[in-house]
Amino acid sequence: MRSRPLSLLSFRRGTKPIVSLALLCLSLCLFDRTLPIAAHAQSSGSPIVWRTTPDGFAVASYDLPSSVSVVRSQVLLAKFSPARFRFVAVHAPDTGIARDNVRTLASSINGIAAINANFFDENGRALGVVLNGGVQKNPMHRGGKVLTGILYQRGDRLGIVHRTELPADVGMALQAGPRLVVDGKAVNVDSPHVSSRRSGVALTKSNEVILFATTLRFPGASFAEIQSLLLRPELEVVNALNFDGGGSSQMFLRSGDKDGSDLLVSGGDIVPVALVVVSKGVKK
Repeated sequence: MRSRPLSLLSFRRGTKPIVSLALLCLSLCLFDRTLPIAAHAQSSGSPIVWRTTPDGFAVASYDLPSSVSVVRSQVLLAKFSPARFRFVAVHAPDTGIARDNVRTLASSINGIAAINANFFDENGRALGVVLNGGVQKNPMHRGGKVLTGILYQRGDRLGIVHRTELPADVGMALQAGPRLVVDGKAVNVDSPHVSSRRSGVALTKSNEVILFATTLRFPGASFAEIQSLLLRPELEVVNALNFDGGGSSQMFLRSGDKDGSDLLVSGGDIVPVALVVVSKGVKK
């Protein structure tokens, strides 16, 4: 259902500021969802509980601690085993369009899940390396302090490394940044307490892949909050990489239920690259 534009919300003269702020916060949050988030959220003091989907991956949702009393930021997480799934860097221009939403990019290769990945320039062109099937679709970005990390896959093993350490003969690679966790420890990042919409990928000790995205447009999450979540002991995260955030942040998860709703964190922008998850039983 399409939400009403912000300008149509009724802010009557004389309304108390706190009421107006509450309405504004709620409107910003509600605008962000086009489909229901069905995973039950765990509070910041509770262990993360995973629910296995019919497609064989696990989903959880977690409420971040927040000083904002009106609403808490929620993070949707999805966990995949490389033994059952393959990971594809879908470059939108290869599908015949410069940019698109991640759900459409996932459907182009029968994907069951997808998340935005690379940053892009003012013309919508991807920044940083995009490599799929051993073929480079976009060149490495070598400057600056942000796009320092690369997610890659070689065989059934995935890794996150500095852009200067990309191994040879990898089948898939995406570039973004900054890196959030390296060898099980939080990395010092610029502006760690600035909140925005966030999305990214994490790898665990057992080589599982966790995709994550904040579900609400407001209040979002800071890098420090995301790092704290990822370093919870039960997740066993050893490396993590931030993907493009803000309006680009979006994630799609197929429900797998005949009568169930897909999970979709919608983005404000269409994107040139998505990391798409495909069941290994599905043909390329």
